[in-house]
Amino acid sequence: MKNYNDFIIENDVLIKYTGKNTAIAIPNGVVGIGDDAFRGCDTLENIILPNGVNYIGFQAFSYCENLQHITIPESVVSIGDLAFLACSNLSTIKIPASIKTIGKGAFNRCIKLCNIVVSNNNAFYKDIDGNLYTKDGKTLIQYAAGKDDQEFSVPHGTTNIAFQAFGTCIAIKQVIIPDTLESIDVCSFSDCVGLQNIVIPDSVTSIGNVAFSGCLNLEYISLSNSILHISDQMLYKCTSLKEVLIPNSVKEIGEAAFAQCESIENITIPQSVIRIGNSAFSDCNKLKYIELPDSISSIEAYAFEGCNGLTIIAPIGTYAEYYANRKKSIKFISKEK
Repeated sequence: MKNYNDFIIENDVLIKYTGKNTAIAIPNGVVGIGDDAFRGCDTLENIILPNGVNYIGFQAFSYCENLQHITIPESVVSIGDLAFLACSNLSTIKIPASIKTIGKGAFNRCIKLCNIVVSNNNAFYKDIDGNLYTKDGKTLIQYAAGKDDQEFSVPHGTTNIAFQAFGTCIAIKQVIIPDTLESIDVCSFSDCVGLQNIVIPDSVTSIGNVAFSGCLNLEYISLSNSILHISDQMLYKCTSLKEVLIPNSVKEIGEAAFAQCESIENITIPQSVIRIGNSAFSDCNKLKYIELPDSISSIEAYAFEGCNGLTIIAPIGTYAEYYANRKKSIKFISKEK
């Protein structure tokens, strides 16, 4: 290990920067930027990587809140997960032809990122209108969160929206999804606070956990009729959500799926549902009525915790009636099967 003007280098890998400069050029001979090497270096504004650097590690430049420019040379082949997490002043990033892998959420929470530019010679990635895609265009990896557009149409032919692709987008209010889309990954839209409504087409068969969590202004969502599960925390803390139609394809509602959705007043659970997970509707303060079918065989602990004054409407002799009668805070009204 050696120190070189505020750089700690071990086996030619830069493992820590200890300085307070605003602009730096990393020494020649460095072959890798180690995990967390520049994490939290909030004085840095401009960084030049020398030719010869092969990789950028996990969270290597995370929380460099004042970073505005970084030069990535043609020698770099991989960018690690969350490498530029919360670089909140980074406005443009250029991806050279040499890059083969970009890790999950590499540019997550870069709230001023307006333009991602990929070399035309890159064999694995491309940009469309400043957003990052796989070369075949099937996966939208990162929507540039700093754009001021209020509406965005995902290109036809896209089949997957990746982890945190729209995370922390502020301006965007509506995302139009094509009928070619098949899956929405974990956290894809989490904390997309400007989003107001979205329609998920029936081509989508999978929506990951926490997919829309923290979308504070989301008022309406139409879910695909092809999904089997409402995933864990999928709409957690969507405090403006007023209306959601659960499709007849859904069999399970996951843990905290609608927790803290403070604006939902009533909801109907379709006959296809057999299980409601722990805390699924907890702290839905305005939820007063919920219809439960006779198909339900499991309602887990705290599913309706904090739903003060809730009335369950269900057929007599069902698990829903049994559950309601065990909860002093929940009323029960019978309905015909």
